[in-house]
Amino acid sequence: MQAMTCCLQIYLNKQRRSRMSNNESSSNSALSRAFKITEFIASETRPVTAVDIALFLNLPKASVHRILSQLEEEDIIARDLQGRFLSIGTRFKKMSLDVLSHFDGRAPRQMVLKELTDEIQETCNLSVLDGYELLYFERVEANWPVMVNLKLGSRLPLHCTASGKLFLALMPRNKRKQILSTLTLEPQTKHSITNIDDLNKELDEIGIRGISIDNEELIDGMVAIAVPVCDQDGNMIAGMAIHAPTLRLSVNDLLTKAGRLKLAAKKLEGLMTFQSQVAD
Repeated sequence: MQAMTCCLQIYLNKQRRSRMSNNESSSNSALSRAFKITEFIASETRPVTAVDIALFLNLPKASVHRILSQLEEEDIIARDLQGRFLSIGTRFKKMSLDVLSHFDGRAPRQMVLKELTDEIQETCNLSVLDGYELLYFERVEANWPVMVNLKLGSRLPLHCTASGKLFLALMPRNKRKQILSTLTLEPQTKHSITNIDDLNKELDEIGIRGISIDNEELIDGMVAIAVPVCDQDGNMIAGMAIHAPTLRLSVNDLLTKAGRLKLAAKKLEGLMTFQSQVAD
């Protein structure tokens, strides 16, 4: 969600500079309010209601409901089954992924991933939290005849992926509880954790270690480890992972590469902080 907020903020900053150059003041326009409402929904770590938006942004309730209806029609935002709580819609999620994939920061990200892949000779990837799923959005492959092929743009379950479990482990407890209450914990392999108590115990241990593992929990014959990529406030915005087939490496073999994975994640954090400052 923080990644979506960053994308929106970059766009908003460009819009502000354009408005200033034209000496226009449109802070109270419907478009400006729509952007502010979308940004608020994207940045919150708890469920949001129309009342929350009206209070926090000091907007008339009637205006908030009217704008929300328009945003919902365009699939920029979505409501839960009860129609009360709001979240980012599929269209805006796709826009965010397009920005992450194409704006100027992609080349430096790819360079960091390629350096790590060349060093450890295993495939490296980046993923972000997308609602109640993990979105796989960046990858550099190692040159091996036996590879595990996950397509970019794939949405994966949180409870049986290394980066997914890491997001759950590092998020606020109340948000973790809320997300887990909606997940069915369907087994992907015989190694998947499908008991809520066992999963919470695993997540607590991951929170202490700061590193997560997937020991054939998503795909039989594939293991992975992941570390967080954080923003300047220490919030996890992406998971950086390496994975390999068990024909070549065990999960313990991958853990010996954790130090180099963490160093690469730190490089990415520095790049993202710099890009955010440039955008401002």
